[in-house]
Amino acid sequence: MAAKLALIASVLALAFSIASCAWGGEAPDEPRKLKADPAQEYYVYFPKNFDAKRTYYVFVAVHDQGGTGQGASGWAKFADDGQCIVLGPTFKGIYQLPSEGAGEKLRSILRELAKEYKIELKVFLTGYGTGAQFAHRFALELPHLVLGCAAHSPNTWSTPDTKARGVPFLITCGAEDRQGDRLGQAQKFVQDLTAKKFKVDSKWIPNFGHVFSDAARSATEDFYFTQVTGMDKADRAKALDELTVAKYRLEDGRYAEAANLATKILSAKPSGIFVEKANAIMAQVEEAGNSRLAK
Repeated sequence: MAAKLALIASVLALAFSIASCAWGGEAPDEPRKLKADPAQEYYVYFPKNFDAKRTYYVFVAVHDQGGTGQGASGWAKFADDGQCIVLGPTFKGIYQLPSEGAGEKLRSILRELAKEYKIELKVFLTGYGTGAQFAHRFALELPHLVLGCAAHSPNTWSTPDTKARGVPFLITCGAEDRQGDRLGQAQKFVQDLTAKKFKVDSKWIPNFGHVFSDAARSATEDFYFTQVTGMDKADRAKALDELTVAKYRLEDGRYAEAANLATKILSAKPSGIFVEKANAIMAQVEEAGNSRLAK
């Protein structure tokens, strides 16, 4: 009996190991250690349908003071919805200023990930509190590496330099978050960005103090999708409807109509999942045409 139980345990362990490899690494809440600096830990979360052949955006979520990267500040499950790799680095000590060392640690983590997976050059950054201090400064200092930055309720801000004008920002703060004039400072930062012609969205959450609210999370998700698709919420909804109709047209054998819808989506010059799905429809239309010619 003992031998049989041991065998079962071995099989289960092997199955778990295979499953782990299928989505790209160790168990979700096991920290990785940076090879170049084992003291630096980070957590990585993959979408359930992770495909090693695909290229993914990295969604970097930076924790508040005293936190860790475990769970990526509550963003771990967004890997599925966002179809991205979610990264939660653990920073210790004073990390508000990326130029003091934490910035290079993040770059080292990204370089390590790039050796294992296909990832986009530019990452999406978000953070709350101290994490937001790091996130917005990293975006200002290294704009060529940042797709967009969502910063929520930090204590201090750095003056934006026009060299980072290509980075879109989302700034949020609780409307009642007035300790240290957090709200006023956040509003001033938005004014500075606007004056220097940055793309910036802002949201002052009513009836909330110093807390990361559901409204701030929802705004961050919308902001992320806007950056990775090149389309706002209304355009994304329209494209999804058109993709659904195109799928039905394919199933009904109405290939010209399906192709026209896919072409319409591509003409909007989106990116990410919309391009993939539209191209998949075009490929099926072409396959159907070739099949007809063969007959």
